[in-house]
Amino acid sequence: MIGFTRKIVFADNLAKVVDSTFANYTTLNPIEIWTGALAFGWQIYFDFAGYTDIAIGVARLFGYKFDPNFNFPMVARNITDHWSRWHISFSTWIRDYIFIPLGGSRGSALFTYRNIFITWFFAGVWHGAAYHFISWGLWQGIMILAHREYSKTRIATFLNEKGGIVYDICARIFTMFCLTFGFIMFRAETMEKAIPMMKSLLFLGPNGFVGIKGYSNYTYGILLLICFIASYLFAKNNIEKIVQSRWKFILFFLANVFMILIFGITESQSFLYFAF
Repeated sequence: MIGFTRKIVFADNLAKVVDSTFANYTTLNPIEIWTGALAFGWQIYFDFAGYTDIAIGVARLFGYKFDPNFNFPMVARNITDHWSRWHISFSTWIRDYIFIPLGGSRGSALFTYRNIFITWFFAGVWHGAAYHFISWGLWQGIMILAHREYSKTRIATFLNEKGGIVYDICARIFTMFCLTFGFIMFRAETMEKAIPMMKSLLFLGPNGFVGIKGYSNYTYGILLLICFIASYLFAKNNIEKIVQSRWKFILFFLANVFMILIFGITESQSFLYFAF
């Protein structure tokens, strides 16, 4: 049930704004580009997580139990945390069969950096032998290197210890900010298309800084906010614990049925990750 809700309520609704944004990006302002780019990140998460939830659910009907492949990666505190939660089977595979055999983090810092970049170069090529996929992979490597270096600093230690909930929330928002550039690289067909969209994220146009002349429909902005809050709450309160209570399970089930009936997209749409 959760898988179907993620797919036809969230992923397929977000697909509308994603397709429109990437098709008409030259006419959109920065806020609209931000909305579309964030929508794609959430779309691919709900699409792929929904697919794996359905597969796990079907397997349980036959007596097989598989571990979840996603652990609320969209509310991760940093990029390393994100990749420990996103497509866990894939991230574990590239770690165990590429990064570690290359030498992992043993040896000098330069040696470790080389291994990280080779690993994420492969991750990009695995999704497709195109510049925008390779750029996406290398961007993940850059973010991981930056986080590794930042985590060694005194300010990182201080903020982790004293920052409290304010730092926690800011860290999650900043992580999403960085990931959004990767979302554009992944979704855009070419880097020629991705670069102006990424410049727009920084409110930069051909003639420098651009203002905001108008806002797009707030509906999808609200939907994105709901996605973030819901994922944050579920990450703090494991779904397995929720469904252990009879009444919580009934309410959770009815809420999913309601969302599917009211907001579900009835047109048939394939899962995004079937392309890979």
